[in-house]
Amino acid sequence: TFADGFGSIARPTVRGLLSRTVPKRMQGRLLSGLQLVEQIALVFASILFPTVWAKTVKTATPNAFLYLVAGCYAIACAVTMLVKSDGLVVDDHETGQSAAGDPSGEEEAAKVAGSVLEEAPPS
Repeated sequence: TFADGFGSIARPTVRGLLSRTVPKRMQGRLLSGLQLVEQIALVFASILFPTVWAKTVKTATPNAFLYLVAGCYAIACAVTMLVKSDGLVVDDHETGQSAAGDPSGEEEAAKVAGSVLEEAPPS
C-alpha cells in the first residue's frame, strides 16, 4: 500500500538514527528489540484490522477501520514527539572508544604508522 512505501523508506532511517543512541555493544539488543516489536504489531494488526472491517463494513460507519488506522498513526506521532532527543546520541569518543570499540582511532592510526615505519627497509 501507499503507507508501506513510507515504511520502506523510514524503517532504515529510523534504525540508523536509533543505532546512534546506544553504544556499539548494545546495538544488537536494540535492533532485535525493534524487530520483535514490529512482528508483534504485525500479528495484532493482522487480527485487529480485518475484524474491525468485517464488523463495521455494513454499518453506518463503514470506514471505521480507516479511523482506527488514523488513530494508530496519531498515537505513534504523539509518542514520537514526546521523546526528547537531548543526550540520546552516544559519542564513543567520550568513553575513549572508536566506532569499532577499539581505543580512539587516532591512537590506533599512530600505532599502525609507527609499526610500518619500524618495519620499512632502509632506502
